[in-house]
Amino acid sequence: MSGDHWLLKIKRLIDWSAFELPLGSLYSHTGRPLHPPLVMFKMLLLEQWCYLWDAEVEAQTRVIEAIIRTRKGRNRFMAT
Repeated sequence: MSGDHWLLKIKRLIDWSAFELPLGSLYSHTGRPLHPPLVMFKMLLLEQWCYLWDAEVEAQTRVIEAIIRTRKGRNRFMAT
């Protein structure tokens, strides 16, 4: 993903940390956690912006998480 990709531009424009506390208070700590609340919020935004279904975003998120794990240190949109 190039540095001028629209998702990276959005990441630079939005203070995502402002969402962490409000979203965290809505997060249930029972059951098996899948993703941090901020990642879930970003997934919802991607669904709306790109006209995706839950299953599509979930599948792509798994791919993105694998990339993030293998490219540690890079700043990506879905990384919290």
